[in-house]
Amino acid sequence: MQCTYAATLTTKRWTDETRVACVGEVTDWLKRHFPADRLPANIRIRVRANGDDEVHRVEIIDSRPNGPTNSILVTIAPHKGQLVVEVRMRHLPTAGGIIPPRPAQLPPKAVTELLTHFATRLEAYDAERRISGEVFVARTELDGQALAADFRDALARRLPIVAECTIDKSPDNTITGSLARELVGIARVAHIATEDALRGFNEYCGAKVLDRNFITTLWPRPENPVTIHTSQPSRDQILQPLLAAAAAQPELPIQGAPLPPRPATVPASAPDTVSQLEQRITEQREHIDQLDEELEEVELERDELAETLEARDDEIAMLRSSLKEAAIQVTTLDMELAQVAPDRVMRSVLDALNRARKDCHNLVFARDAFTTANELQGPPPRTVFSILRKLDAAVARWRADQFPAAGLRSFLRDELGLDYVPAISENAAQKYAADYTITHAGKTVMLGPHIRHGRNRTLLRIYLHVDNDTRTILVGKVTRHLRDDTT
Repeated sequence: MQCTYAATLTTKRWTDETRVACVGEVTDWLKRHFPADRLPANIRIRVRANGDDEVHRVEIIDSRPNGPTNSILVTIAPHKGQLVVEVRMRHLPTAGGIIPPRPAQLPPKAVTELLTHFATRLEAYDAERRISGEVFVARTELDGQALAADFRDALARRLPIVAECTIDKSPDNTITGSLARELVGIARVAHIATEDALRGFNEYCGAKVLDRNFITTLWPRPENPVTIHTSQPSRDQILQPLLAAAAAQPELPIQGAPLPPRPATVPASAPDTVSQLEQRITEQREHIDQLDEELEEVELERDELAETLEARDDEIAMLRSSLKEAAIQVTTLDMELAQVAPDRVMRSVLDALNRARKDCHNLVFARDAFTTANELQGPPPRTVFSILRKLDAAVARWRADQFPAAGLRSFLRDELGLDYVPAISENAAQKYAADYTITHAGKTVMLGPHIRHGRNRTLLRIYLHVDNDTRTILVGKVTRHLRDDTT
């Protein structure tokens, strides 16, 4: 499978209501451009949508008999505390033939309109510059210096800038003016409209980077700018390097879809009619066809993974050797630490909690946390301390407005690798309320969110109370498992 187009918009300023609204807008867009009652036979629509699933994905598949399969994939999902909108186009050649790869290409106009809409709706930035699909026009020397600063000094810039000198040109006669909206999420377009702006840009750079007669692509550092040395370049000369670089980006990693609820059993006293059975058979056949296609894709990916794993055997052996050496070093350092600073040695979960209380300044610890930790045996103390340190770092970044409250779960999972559960079931909260209720600072507090780790002897649950208003996380209990629906 080959990616022929990819564009991504990310925003830190979002809530769960924002995500739900974006999902609704994708659904409306799908109904407008791909109505179910007017789809041709070669077009199929797959939708991953579930009220309990943070990921919303729509795939429009165009498959021809004995021909290649093309698809448009639209994904909306939280990732590392941000809300991500990703659009990809993929090409799957027919099996049994070796053909040249398909070049990168622009998507249909409907896809470009969807991306432009999201760029307007969401506050997506590239190196502090708003992504909007509009051309940046540099008219003054200060504008030229600002553009040069974006090119040379903005380390956070991830999008290339296509710069064209439009001195003595009308806006309608520019070559790149129409590309700004088509390259949303892939590149930004800038026009140098005056000699002052051109001089300000080149003087800031200390070299003649831009020429009034040519178009230059300012790639993110450390890549060097590329100038097309012809006064009338074609669209492909400008677009192909940008689209190819964007298509090479890795796909957004997301978790698998949650399992669907188990269907209710039909009583034996209510037999299906013939029409109902025929409808169910038709649905099952369509489902089987869909599974066959997915199986073919999985087999292709499996073959690629097998080759990758085979090439990494030597690397794994070296890592195992390094791991053994590291384990010996850790043991030696523990012995030295016990001699030099006995108070820093953690021999129990309670020691880990006492150490965390001193080092983790962004967490609050309840008395019940130390009581339960004193009774807990099995989980490695260093693991408990490491989890609390990561949680402390997450609260610090939360308070620094690096992600909203709605992104706490995805940040802990994707960025820090913690198995964070935001709540317990309502049934467990009512049935076993005493297990989850503690007293802290003279107030009754209900625990619910928790971090899961380990299994069997090392099973660990750290139960928390999260206050979104004050951005405070209280560590309430450190134990194996409180009673819930699985008890």
